[in-house]
Amino acid sequence: SQFATLRDEALNDILDQAWILGEAEEQGVEASDREVEEEFQTTREQNFKTDKEYQDFLKQSCFTQEDVDERVRLQVISTKIQEDITADAGEVSEDDARKFYEANEEQFAQPETRNIRIVLNEDPEKAQQAADQLEQDNSPESWKQVAAEFSTDASSKDAGGVRESITEGVFPEAVNAQIFDAPEGEVVGPIETDAGTYVIQVDSINEATTTPFDEARTQIDEQLAGQVQQEQFSAFLSDYRDRWVELTICADDFVIERCDNFAGATQPCPDPS
Repeated sequence: SQFATLRDEALNDILDQAWILGEAEEQGVEASDREVEEEFQTTREQNFKTDKEYQDFLKQSCFTQEDVDERVRLQVISTKIQEDITADAGEVSEDDARKFYEANEEQFAQPETRNIRIVLNEDPEKAQQAADQLEQDNSPESWKQVAAEFSTDASSKDAGGVRESITEGVFPEAVNAQIFDAPEGEVVGPIETDAGTYVIQVDSINEATTTPFDEARTQIDEQLAGQVQQEQFSAFLSDYRDRWVELTICADDFVIERCDNFAGATQPCPDPS
């Protein structure tokens, strides 16, 4: 029922506060008034453009400023607890970093790409006209004029047809094959596809590269440290729930899964009347 849903939401909210404050007391974690105020100001600036918007929010949500401050305090405390838990993740050793690099080298690879120029037009005859003009003069100036006149490719028609760092599979198969087979500086086309007719030219070839280990080290350290922190926090959450469930005894009419005396289905609600 709606009442049961509202009841469970309220109970979960109460238990969230009780558990977090209890954990904070055990760990000696506190949030100063200054920290709460700074976090509140940051949150308000991120979510409300004006003070009026914030005041409207308070009215609509039936929150008082004290309610908001208490929620912010819980957030500050939660963040501190998480930071304390993951603070000893430790530095990533060079051996671990290098093993990760060697096992995931494809993650640090950049594929071969092409810098190209294109003309695209749905009308094969217009594409042929573009190709004819470019066969006579394929200078950057000519490409600029031809692309502006004949191309319908919005991203390049006003830039001399230039498309940079093109990887395999970006264009239709027939065009893609020509992009990665054609020599530099040669006008190729027209090439008819379902998307229209293309004229292309490869301006330059960017060979495939792999970021060296030394350059990738910072990224690797951050990734591995993040994994360790996530594992530590997940382990903490599991233990945290188990410990606080054992300490939580709920009144018979208000038993939910987070109560140690929970025995299956949510208990029936008392008559709100």
